[in-house]
Amino acid sequence: MKVGLQCELSDTVSRHLFRTIARRVQANGWELVRDHRFGFPWERNASGKIDILVARVGTKDEQLRCSRFPNVPVVNFSNSHRTPEFFQVLHDNRAIGRLAAEYLWEQGYRRPGVLGFRYGFFSSERLKGFIEAWPGGAVTRFPLVDGPPSIPAFAKQLRRQEDLDAVYAVNDLLAAHVVFAARSLGWNIPGRLAIMGTDHDDMMGLWAGRELTSVLFDYDDLADAIVAQMETICRDRRARPELVTVPPYEVYPGDTAGRARPDCPRLAAAFEILSRNSLADVDVEVLARATHMSRRTFERLFLAEAGASPGSALLRARMDLAKRLLSERSVTIDAIADRCGYADRSKFSTRFKAATGYSPAAYRHRFQRRIL
Repeated sequence: MKVGLQCELSDTVSRHLFRTIARRVQANGWELVRDHRFGFPWERNASGKIDILVARVGTKDEQLRCSRFPNVPVVNFSNSHRTPEFFQVLHDNRAIGRLAAEYLWEQGYRRPGVLGFRYGFFSSERLKGFIEAWPGGAVTRFPLVDGPPSIPAFAKQLRRQEDLDAVYAVNDLLAAHVVFAARSLGWNIPGRLAIMGTDHDDMMGLWAGRELTSVLFDYDDLADAIVAQMETICRDRRARPELVTVPPYEVYPGDTAGRARPDCPRLAAAFEILSRNSLADVDVEVLARATHMSRRTFERLFLAEAGASPGSALLRARMDLAKRLLSERSVTIDAIADRCGYADRSKFSTRFKAATGYSPAAYRHRFQRRIL
């Protein structure tokens, strides 16, 4: 079977996804028909040189161009536009929004705002998922973006909503712009405002100068779903198009949305320790001493102000630090165990697997696999 693959390689996410799909196609013994660079011109559909087109059909114009060639089945993996006449694989965008809401709530944020685009099916679905899942009542909705993001416009909106403690943006492009807008106001991130995006686009994190807290996708899961659609077409050329959704992987705990800090100066020293890049030799007793309180008094105040025990907050800080360190190839798992405050690798592995469902090695492999 000859497969045409059309994908705009405009960002990190697109390039990773293109490579993953291309590898899956070749691993199944199919021929990936290449043309100029990495793209596959729409016009080649009419040439009879492909059996299936795998594409990001993100606009009605692209949809019409594909529809002109009814003998070429299309598997669409765009999140921008629903195409009932094509086989389609989508991220479960509402689940993405729900996951973001759950994460921010668990981290202790209570006054979020949401930011999305006026266009794009993915944007409206992610916003709906977030708002439906938010357990704390009202969510501030920023005006929908109708063109290129504007840092001054975002800064103006943030100034009007100074009571917010978090912003969820439907992708990392918007999240990075919010980082710049908050910085222009002199706001500390995440102390003054937590910012969360979607895609874990490392280019956006590098541009913003801060590693973005972001919802992760697993491109292998998405590519597997696309291949499954292609296999359905191979078995039965008359198969009816169907829509398949792929759930998000998890949240990557970047630098822009750590644990919320309660407005309690007496606990500031403890939260400063919890945000460090090394938690070796840190326990609840160390946190209590840093605040110049007895352990019992510290635990009572921490629970009342933070809504969680110091022990659970320390465990979450250790797991978040471990996830960040596991994303770096240069740090050994033994070194990560030490920096996270565990006496040996075995204890660290047991704790990490209980918290995430993966061993540290498996988590690293899965994370690295999705960005190669």
